[in-house]
Amino acid sequence: RLLGESRTRFQKISGEIDKDVYLNMDAGKFEELLNRERKQIEEYATKVFLVHTEGVKDKVEKAVNSLTNSERELLKKFAARKSSKYEGEYNRKLVQQIRELAQKIDALTKITAKKELTKTYQALQREIRAIRRGNTVRTKTGDTLVLKRNPANEAALKKLADKWQQARFHYYKATTRPALNKIKINGVEVSGNQYSLPAGKTGVEISGESVVSYAASRNGIKVERVEFSVDGGKSFQGATGKETWSFKLTVKPGLQLALVIRSFDNAGSVSELVKIALSAPLPPKKTEDGAGKNQKNTGASESGKTDSK
Repeated sequence: RLLGESRTRFQKISGEIDKDVYLNMDAGKFEELLNRERKQIEEYATKVFLVHTEGVKDKVEKAVNSLTNSERELLKKFAARKSSKYEGEYNRKLVQQIRELAQKIDALTKITAKKELTKTYQALQREIRAIRRGNTVRTKTGDTLVLKRNPANEAALKKLADKWQQARFHYYKATTRPALNKIKINGVEVSGNQYSLPAGKTGVEISGESVVSYAASRNGIKVERVEFSVDGGKSFQGATGKETWSFKLTVKPGLQLALVIRSFDNAGSVSELVKIALSAPLPPKKTEDGAGKNQKNTGASESGKTDSK
């Protein structure tokens, strides 16, 4: 009779799960409810073991095992039902979040003030990260349920990711620019803004690197071109190469070139200007030859003789 009553109650619970009767109960309390049924049967079975034959014991053991298996099945059913309910609720919230984020991203691309743009970008970045982790949801009762991916939501998230990529490009375009590094003249790295070629040298090769930040490069920003000017920036011409670049010049002795170098990225940002005053000294003057010196000395002795006379 006791076994029969427990089976009946288990069947009733199974039906009530489908009607969402227990969905406000957390998994621990629901399991405790089922445990009470099983423990009652186990206590009865213990008493039976003491006074009945082996055949009766076997029947009671099978009954207890049957209820234990039923308990496991009910727990699975409860978790699946609860997950299904919260999955639908979560998907509705997710769709709304995606719509709101898309609007915020559109607004972000219209911001030009660097400080406001940075603040808005960082806030949106946190929201994007949270929504990308959206394959789990924590319920009000503290349970963490793993949700099945909704294909419609996945497609919407993909569109959102593409839109976010455009927003990141806009952010790095507005907040970063390329930099010129390791500038060398004839293989020697220069650090100042003046450089004088060795005596007798007029040909010069200038080389260096142009880089963008790692974060910017990951978001589509890259070096577009490097330019140089020899007239202080009035006119520019292109160097050979992009990330690694070089160009050659000839400096006339006694002249100084106002060299200016700059680089551009594909977002249109320009680096800080590198200015170098490049000069080539005049060759040393030739001294008078030995014959001229002797002639001068001879002249000096003859005049000395004349004076003595």
